[in-house]
Amino acid sequence: MLLASTSRLFLLGLVLAAAAADPGPANNTAGYDTSRVGPSNAICVRETYQLDITSNNIQFHDVDSNANQTYLEALFQTFSTLMTNLTLMYEQPYRQPVHNSYNISGTLCVPKDVIENTFDVQLLLHGITWDSSYWDFVPDNSTEQYSYVYAAAEAGYVTFRYDQLGAGLSEHPEDAYNVVQAFTDLAIATKIAQMLRSGDIGGVKFDKVIGVGHSYGSITISEFMKKRLYYTPGPTGRF
Repeated sequence: MLLASTSRLFLLGLVLAAAAADPGPANNTAGYDTSRVGPSNAICVRETYQLDITSNNIQFHDVDSNANQTYLEALFQTFSTLMTNLTLMYEQPYRQPVHNSYNISGTLCVPKDVIENTFDVQLLLHGITWDSSYWDFVPDNSTEQYSYVYAAAEAGYVTFRYDQLGAGLSEHPEDAYNVVQAFTDLAIATKIAQMLRSGDIGGVKFDKVIGVGHSYGSITISEFMKKRLYYTPGPTGRF
């Protein structure tokens, strides 16, 4: 698993650092269609949630805080050819608890035609270098056939998607190496699942939280299930 591999965590930290580095308020929403909140068959509300999060993170040293594409490509080339453990050059020998309050932007979508499954909610986690907007992908504002949120609403499912830390409309921490890590993302996903169960999002205490992940998001969900936090065993992956 990714969260158990320090080598992969190191590279993940670098990728997240480049993606999460704050380019300034004017550019944080670049490429994000803030005018679209959800599909036509759902009632959607986008809010920013302030979460108090504690995670036990890896600490890095001697890495470039301004990691651009050239720096990352050179590092990947070194990693792929080096026969020794590259992470030992940059990773501190200890983990450090990191406690912060983060602003996370999330969108809850409830089907307009309430049929079934409305007491379950699908928690949608996106991949690295992306944000949650692609779950409701509509090219050229035309057909909604490519929107996952639309398809879920058609089937009667409530969905909640959020921009992971350092992406989209969520907060972009300055310390992307030691803060924006897989451990932090797991803690945030755990907190949000708890909020969905307790009624702190949308005012509804959902019976089940169904994890739906793409790429890195699926890894977070798998680790979440491995720890059996709010997880009911079964083929559907329900928390």
